[in-house]
Amino acid sequence: MIRYAVAVLLLSTIPNAAYAAPVDLKCYLETESGRQDWAITLNEETGTVTYSHPMRTATVKAIFTAEEVIWSYGDLKINRVNLSFVRDLGLMGPRTLAHQLGGARGQAYLDEAKRKLQADPDRARFIDQGKCEVVQVQRAF
Repeated sequence: MIRYAVAVLLLSTIPNAAYAAPVDLKCYLETESGRQDWAITLNEETGTVTYSHPMRTATVKAIFTAEEVIWSYGDLKINRVNLSFVRDLGLMGPRTLAHQLGGARGQAYLDEAKRKLQADPDRARFIDQGKCEVVQVQRAF
């Protein structure tokens, strides 16, 4: 009996990751062509983001930090503190092409694209900003 009690005591001191239920968000981005609505589900346990907007629906891997959720090569971010939503289109195309090229050739292409963007005084036009709100999902069972 004492061994059992000691084992339970030891196991209770081992830290374990808390289960975080997926979070559903309703978001929007202000784009050049107007407001774009997004439905987003953040699943920290699986390390994924599922999103749906007028052009695409997908589930992708994401990075969850204390302050942000980042996906799509860092081009899409949600701030976990204030729920701001940002899409940085500046490197989205070049990153995708660099990934397809691969290796040193892809990295050289990406470095050149970064250099050109840093020299561009109108860089802000490549960034869409918006906001998210948490959706309270109503379930029947």
